[in-house]
Amino acid sequence: MRHGLVSSFVMMVMLVLPRLAMAHAGHDHGDGGLAAGFAHPLTGLDHLIAMLAIGLWASQLGGPSVVMLPVTFVSVMLVGAVASMYGLNLPLVEPVIVASLLVVGLLVACAAKLPMSAGIVITAAFAFFHGAAHGQETGESSPLFFAIGALLATILLHIIGVMLGSMLKAKASELAVRIIGSTVAAAGLLMMIGVL
Repeated sequence: MRHGLVSSFVMMVMLVLPRLAMAHAGHDHGDGGLAAGFAHPLTGLDHLIAMLAIGLWASQLGGPSVVMLPVTFVSVMLVGAVASMYGLNLPLVEPVIVASLLVVGLLVACAAKLPMSAGIVITAAFAFFHGAAHGQETGESSPLFFAIGALLATILLHIIGVMLGSMLKAKASELAVRIIGSTVAAAGLLMMIGVL
């Protein structure tokens, strides 16, 4: 049964792999329309993994966190994107995004049962920087549609993360969740040192 779950996860990754070939920086978003906005979180490995990991962590925490963490991420990400579009120039955006992979990955790997308030604060802090990165990538002519597309893709990634976590929890595969968390943390570490 676990082999089937691992196969399903590998298949999901394989479906997205062609998109992962594109690096986050320097995406060509054209006019910044809906399709470009939707593609943005899916074509940056850092964003893709982080958003899946937030959904996975929310599922692991259970209870109201299943909804509150993704809602917090999407809401605060939107605030960060708008602030960036209107001229806020945050330092260290990319390093903080990469740090989000390491931190959330470790939280999942350790099955950290933080209070929901702490989960919301951590999620909100990282979401603001993810949003700032999206805002910096927005095209000139239709930033509203770009933002809507990015939000829709983010919601989809959170849902996939929550569903994966719930599926593994239902199969009593907490070890698999922890292994995925460790993989997310390792990806963050590899990005920090420039290997990935």
